[in-house]
Amino acid sequence: MSNKIIETSLKLVDDKVKLISEIPQKLPIMTDYFPPIGTIGESDGYIPLELILVSFASCLSTTLLIVLKNQMKKSVTSLSANTKGIQRNEMPKIIEHIIFDISIASPDISDADFKETLKIAEQICPVLTMLKGNVQIEINYNLSK
Repeated sequence: MSNKIIETSLKLVDDKVKLISEIPQKLPIMTDYFPPIGTIGESDGYIPLELILVSFASCLSTTLLIVLKNQMKKSVTSLSANTKGIQRNEMPKIIEHIIFDISIASPDISDADFKETLKIAEQICPVLTMLKGNVQIEINYNLSK
């Protein structure tokens, strides 16, 4: 069995650092950089670190939903999450700490159910697995009926 290949392409669209990335049969994504002292970027698109946080949050949320709904046969009436990435001060200004706050409404998910689901997700969520060990990850949750 061969490995799945995920392909993207990008191209420069201005005289600075604005890039358009494309994934076959998907909407394009524009990335840019902040305008510091000088003229590096114009803040017209996402910065790559923002997209890492979006990827992390959406991957973990999707994994949690799949485990809760499909494996545990629980119902979820709503889900929302906020993600914060804390950058270090020195170069390269990587994200060294991610805080993920998730709220789930469900009539039948207990605290124990969610903790079990989170343990499973920590083993199978691809983005979380890639970041684990490189970034401090803090996951907070709120369950409601």
